[in-house]
Amino acid sequence: SFKNPIYLLFAITITWMFFSTVFNFVTAGWYTNDGCYVKETVWMQMMYFAVFFVLSSIITEKKYRLIIARTLIAVSIIEAINAFLLVRREFPDDPSHSFMGIFTNINYYGYYLVVSVLLCQGLYICEEKRFFKNASLIGVVMNAAALGLNDTLGAQTAAVCGSFFSIVVYYIVSRKIKKEALFAASVCIVVMAGASTLNGALLYNIFSMVSDIGMIITNDEMAGAAGSGRFHIWIETLKLIGDNPVFGMGMEGIRIARLEEIVGNPRPHNEYLQYAVFYGIPAGIFYTGGCIGI
Repeated sequence: SFKNPIYLLFAITITWMFFSTVFNFVTAGWYTNDGCYVKETVWMQMMYFAVFFVLSSIITEKKYRLIIARTLIAVSIIEAINAFLLVRREFPDDPSHSFMGIFTNINYYGYYLVVSVLLCQGLYICEEKRFFKNASLIGVVMNAAALGLNDTLGAQTAAVCGSFFSIVVYYIVSRKIKKEALFAASVCIVVMAGASTLNGALLYNIFSMVSDIGMIITNDEMAGAAGSGRFHIWIETLKLIGDNPVFGMGMEGIRIARLEEIVGNPRPHNEYLQYAVFYGIPAGIFYTGGCIGI
């Protein structure tokens, strides 16, 4: 509910974002018009709080939250089927080609699939009605298979970590290992790995991850290429944060600065680093604290 003190952290974050924007003074276009990369504006970033945190707190009754969760699961299953059919129709000889359904980017669909598969796992664990419990398990299978074919390694890693996290959470809550949590997590991981194997990407992804970790640990000269170049982006972003620790560089400030010239990308590709480099370390801390607390 709105009485949750965690929302004070989000309120402080938004306030700090406002002062950062005023302090850095960016052109009016960044307040109202489309951004250069993913069409973000200051107002759009503030809307994330309203949509993901505030609006979700308005609905407190269990029956309404269940209706929303069940609807989201049904939509995710329909979208997974659509993605399978779309690829089969458009690319019959290459079933893994551009596995992104109605999304414009495979990464975006991968992120959506992570949320969907973890929601399905959670509902499978908590559902009391057999029909919806089985439907949730179907959702785990469909979304995990889609995620395996989607071949977004970061999203797949997040799904695995989230599956283990759900087991830990339910153990902390109930003080026992919940069989449904173990089963749902196992189904997710096995199905996803199987789909990724059929896609021919599982071994390559594992090798790439191990190789990236090795380069970072040994400080190899090619370490910047780790994570599809994201490690280099994060290192440069940390430098920019150090240059402007209090109010950051403002909305799109890193694009105006040197990040795009250095790494060819105007975004740090990390949500928490993005808040810190845009709006300052305090905003990054308040936002991260709010996300953890919620």
